[in-house]
Amino acid sequence: MTYPPQPEPFAEALAEAAQTAAMAYRLMMTINDAVRRATQRRLTGKEEELGEDAAKMTPGWSAGQLRGVIGDNVLAVLMDGADWPLMARQPVGVQQAGVDLGVFLPQMGWMTAGVHQAGTVNAARIRAEGTGPSQAPAHDDAEGSGARRDAAIPGLAGHRRRDGPPRCRRDRASPGSSPMPTKREPASTMPSPRSPQHVLHRARAQARLPLPRPLPPYVADTSRMGDHDTVLVRLRAALRADDPWTALYALHTPNTDRPGPLAGAVEELYRSDTDHTAFRPYLTWLLRSLGEPGDAVLLRLLATPGLAGDDRQDLLRTAVVRGLRLPAELLHTYAQDAPASSGGNAGTGGSPAPELVDAMGLSGDPSFAPLLGALLEDPAAPRGRAALALGRLGARAWTAPIAGRLSEVTGLDHTAFSVALELMGDPAAVPHLLRWLAESGEERVYDVHHALVRLTGRDPLLPERANGAAYAAAVRAAWADGRTERASAVVRDFVVESGARARFSVDEGAGRIRVAFDPPSPGSSWPRWDRCLTFDRKPLYRVGSLCDTCELGLTLLDWPDDEAARIAARMRGRLADLNRLDTELLSEWSPVLGELETGHYRALLLDLPLEQVAEPARSWWYRRAAARAEADGDDGERPEYDRPEDYWPGVAHFQLTAPVPGGRVPFTYGALLPSQPPEALDPATVARHAAAVAAGERPAAAVLGWIDDRYVEALHEERWLVGAILDGHHRLAAYAAAGVPARVLLLARVGEGSGADGGLEGLAEVAAVYGCRE
Repeated sequence: MTYPPQPEPFAEALAEAAQTAAMAYRLMMTINDAVRRATQRRLTGKEEELGEDAAKMTPGWSAGQLRGVIGDNVLAVLMDGADWPLMARQPVGVQQAGVDLGVFLPQMGWMTAGVHQAGTVNAARIRAEGTGPSQAPAHDDAEGSGARRDAAIPGLAGHRRRDGPPRCRRDRASPGSSPMPTKREPASTMPSPRSPQHVLHRARAQARLPLPRPLPPYVADTSRMGDHDTVLVRLRAALRADDPWTALYALHTPNTDRPGPLAGAVEELYRSDTDHTAFRPYLTWLLRSLGEPGDAVLLRLLATPGLAGDDRQDLLRTAVVRGLRLPAELLHTYAQDAPASSGGNAGTGGSPAPELVDAMGLSGDPSFAPLLGALLEDPAAPRGRAALALGRLGARAWTAPIAGRLSEVTGLDHTAFSVALELMGDPAAVPHLLRWLAESGEERVYDVHHALVRLTGRDPLLPERANGAAYAAAVRAAWADGRTERASAVVRDFVVESGARARFSVDEGAGRIRVAFDPPSPGSSWPRWDRCLTFDRKPLYRVGSLCDTCELGLTLLDWPDDEAARIAARMRGRLADLNRLDTELLSEWSPVLGELETGHYRALLLDLPLEQVAEPARSWWYRRAAARAEADGDDGERPEYDRPEDYWPGVAHFQLTAPVPGGRVPFTYGALLPSQPPEALDPATVARHAAAVAAGERPAAAVLGWIDDRYVEALHEERWLVGAILDGHHRLAAYAAAGVPARVLLLARVGEGSGADGGLEGLAEVAAVYGCRE
């Protein structure tokens, strides 16, 4: 007998699997923490660190959050490591950065469970087959150790990349948020490519990991079954597939027009399957994506007596993401039965779970206001969400308490308090906001400035390139005199750099045409995330977030009212044959330019080679994604769920015939989107403009645009010239049909929130290639 005694093979396999799972957790959290630090440095110029007292508390706090989530054996390995005090800080840092740990940590647990299971099975198999380290020469070098680690995770060695779960370009909302309804989208929507499910299953696909609890394949003859039974059997088979997300997508897609049977099958499985907890993430995802039939199932399940706590929490989160108004009686019952969430963001001392707070705000019932207001005083409670809930309820009695506590909150809570005041729309908040600006030494003043602009209508001009302390000083100076009444717009600082380039500024702009933040999505940790191009606050195109590692995508939401066309038409006379820019021309257009958002602008007169694209596969929105995949080594066919339609903005539009070559960013893609239905264009008018172009005239179109810089997935530099056509749809159609470069007057806002250096660089590159040379 050898000493020490050798563990039996399966126990040793379990121990090695726990080590492997702990390594996977360390790797993922290290990456997340690095992303968090890089994002904070990029946005605020510094990383947010924990205070000394908070740092001492993190080991115990983090252990409590992870216990029961990642497995006790994996947690034990982590806590035994010398780096545990440092590792324990990472969940806290991620939470302070705005990540909802109630969603994030279970996903991490799911990932580590998959690694743990794969390691257990493979380590036991290696020993059973006699191919393990005990039967082979020991390798102490890094290569040997790496090979053994790869062997514990099937398919990892030599693997480059596999495609992830179903993608969808339409839902650009933040994780856990609800997509904005549109007139052109079906009620059924697929999940975001940046959702936790997407990230998790992309990681699973890359490592070829099985499900944590694999089930045998379910095969049945469905030829004689009714519609409900057929869908139910297919749903069971999809859940037991090696790649459930792809199987569910294949099942979901043909049911988008008739989601009722699939919703009914999900309900039956949720109620009756003894192992439905293994399927819970899939089932709630389906309910979230099935529109009104899925909503009806959610309401029925939530009303089920004796619903398990985990089921109730998951269903409630899904209902919040869908923006459902739940009965007040049900929410009162939940508040009494389960005062706190098991998620990492739950309050302590009996404060309601974050998802319950969100549901109270969506209920429309003012009786929740006192309970929510009490949470504002508790630093351990989800008070940012409580403030937003009060804002959604329009409980103006809590305007002063929210505004008065701005000096007590930081980070995303501070943003949430400011956004809550915007949702209230109560002018009584303005004196509190002005007092905070005057008395606070904070550099992060954007949220308060934004709230003042929304509540007063006054939008003072700030310096073009100010940031950090200079930006904070400029904001304070702009509001120092206490003036809140809106002044008339002033267009000034005209500088004509050449016949094709000019710049000007708009002070106290009316902002009728602007890119604005959407109201916060229910269930999201980010009070400000998605944005829309709006006219008189009516959303026209969803623009997506400012997240610079997310890909850009636009989605048509609605068409503007006729007033937008009338405003743009006031520029039409001078656009008929525009050959150069001058100060007189810009001054003449001042009444129209004053309708824009306050800011600094560049006016470029361009000759753009455009084509009209009506097929999703021909658009740059899809082709750039295919180019990224090719650069990553994906030289095979695109997966069936990665469809061109998922990248399509929802409308035929104009695009550059080829990307603009650049320097720091290799290419600039270009797309000009319509502000009126393309099918409404008059063929006779198009023909008239085509004749003018053939005769040598150059009628111009007016476009409001911007440069958008992204570092997609932290791998691909990507730049877009994006424009919304204000006037000249018929002219652009005539140019595209004739194959003649289109004369375009581009009005682009630069500086604060508009691409900053990248915006100026991109505009300069476009002007250098396509600037009008007449």
